[in-house]
Amino acid sequence: AIHAKFHALAPDSDGRVSCSRLERMRELAANPLASRLCAVFSSRGDGSLDFIEFVDLFGCMAKAAPLDIKLSVAFRVYDFDGDGFIGRSDV
Repeated sequence: AIHAKFHALAPDSDGRVSCSRLERMRELAANPLASRLCAVFSSRGDGSLDFIEFVDLFGCMAKAAPLDIKLSVAFRVYDFDGDGFIGRSDV
């Protein structure tokens, strides 16, 4: 099912889906932090995701995901400068 969702987004020739396509998904469309979530999970840092990154993103959003994973992702989303702290510049 998740593999079909990924391929329905028409990945590029390099097997990645852009953040703009991901943001159109029902699961992310209403989320004001969707582009930030894409950036956090993108190994390239450009917001595009390959299949494994796509699975990781949706896995952390699942109800059954462990709390420590959810907290780690939430921290990374708000740590805009990536310094390992949530400081004044991040809020």
